[in-house]
Amino acid sequence: LAHMTARASRSWAMCRLGSMSTLIGLGIAIAFLSSASVVVSAFQTPHLGAKGHRLATHKVSRTSLCLQQQRRVVQGSHAPSGGTTQRYVSGSSAIDLGDGDGPPDTSQPGPSFLTTLWRFTRPHTLIGSAIAIPSIFLLASPTYASFFEARSLASLLYAAVPSLLMNLYITGLNQITDVEIDKINKPELPIAKGDLKPSTATAVVLIALAISLAMSVISPSFSTQGLQVALWGSFVLGTMYSLPPFRMK
Repeated sequence: LAHMTARASRSWAMCRLGSMSTLIGLGIAIAFLSSASVVVSAFQTPHLGAKGHRLATHKVSRTSLCLQQQRRVVQGSHAPSGGTTQRYVSGSSAIDLGDGDGPPDTSQPGPSFLTTLWRFTRPHTLIGSAIAIPSIFLLASPTYASFFEARSLASLLYAAVPSLLMNLYITGLNQITDVEIDKINKPELPIAKGDLKPSTATAVVLIALAISLAMSVISPSFSTQGLQVALWGSFVLGTMYSLPPFRMK
């Protein structure tokens, strides 16, 4: 019986070790592919320093000038009371401006603030972080059962909230400092598109940063040294990535 118990224990240990090794290998592969994609993107996208910012602004101005030159007012004969219906035509799109005697029709509502805020978070990075955090917790758990204990889940939730807020700070700060570049390379982003004011975006990232760093120190039980190192380290690196004099882009 003792021999069978020992063999079962060894089999379970080897099975657990194999599962852990598989997860670690998968994590390394994902990290390698992510790093490779970043390197490829860096080579494909030209570096834009001070000269690049001037070039980006120049391209935006040229684009606006071309659009203004392409627009023409089309006079229509179907307007009521002998008036004219004006339409600004640019390419294949047209915007009705009414009968020429009043302001243009702007009744179409824009995106809601929550929708704009979700786009501002760069969801693909937020989702990636939301998957990575519990995966790291699972790898660090001594047993699979311990991962589902109440204290472990509470610790996971407490670590996830400030981590995702720090992710919002880093991606949001990058969008605030790259508006002119994003107008060319990523015009769908909310600030570049005009759906979110830079002042509102700045308030959002500062609030996210304040809550994230506060949660790293206020809890005697869950504000561990590991969480503090991760959050404060991310804050320093994310700030150096986007702001001068470092601008690590």
